[in-house]
Amino acid sequence: MHGRRAYHGSGPPRADPWNNLANWPVWRRLLPHVLAVTDPTHPTDPGTLEVAWLLDRAATYLHARGEPRAARRLFERAHQPRRDSLGEDHPDTLASANNLARDLYALGEYQQARELEEWAQRRRRR
Repeated sequence: MHGRRAYHGSGPPRADPWNNLANWPVWRRLLPHVLAVTDPTHPTDPGTLEVAWLLDRAATYLHARGEPRAARRLFERAHQPRRDSLGEDHPDTLASANNLARDLYALGEYQQARELEEWAQRRRRR
């Protein structure tokens, strides 16, 4: 039930968990619920922008906590619906691409990170 409330906007803090350690305890409690509600096998629509936001914030929390491997799949799952729904040039899509690129870099996947970052930079300059 908590995951559903989180999914519907009354749970996770809107502040970026990357630079806001005060929100980490909230994210630590919410993470299992967010993962349950955004599970691709769960009956919710995994392609909604709300789900993409939850995935991106949860991934940012994991990455900031030093768990880039756990964050990677969430960043990937956040980026695709934004790209599909908002388009490749939308600021949220580009932010998702940057977040994923930062995570790939942390995982030592430098070439893939660089290509994604360059893709996002080209889109921003349009």
